[in-house]
Amino acid sequence: MTQPMNAIYGIHHKDTPDDILYVGSTKHFPKRRKQHIAQCCVGVQPIHRYTHANGCLGKMFGFRVLDRFEDEDSRTLLEQKYILKYGIDRLYNAVNAIAGPHPISETELNERRKRKRTKLFEMNSKFIQSLSRLQK
Repeated sequence: MTQPMNAIYGIHHKDTPDDILYVGSTKHFPKRRKQHIAQCCVGVQPIHRYTHANGCLGKMFGFRVLDRFEDEDSRTLLEQKYILKYGIDRLYNAVNAIAGPHPISETELNERRKRKRTKLFEMNSKFIQSLSRLQK
């Protein structure tokens, strides 16, 4: 049986391991990796649709542990850090989740992206403020 591992992880094309397409977090990385692979052909998440259409997880796409976390507070902070690092506008758990399965106009997509960035910024600000209060 595999051991649990608290991890912030990325999914990438095997040819470009530094080009992260999806950022996730889990308390049991080996189990979550298997879930992603199983969902590749039937999952509805944007990353699963993308990888299924472009070679499938485990074959053309790989997983990389980006960081490890100790508790839920650091999990949230680290996951947001990596989402921002790899670009909220290009990750499949950000941009394509906004677009959804149906095509929409570029203008509407840009508006949704703007709202998503604003919401993420507000969440980040609130989280940082709560950390500041805890440290005092």
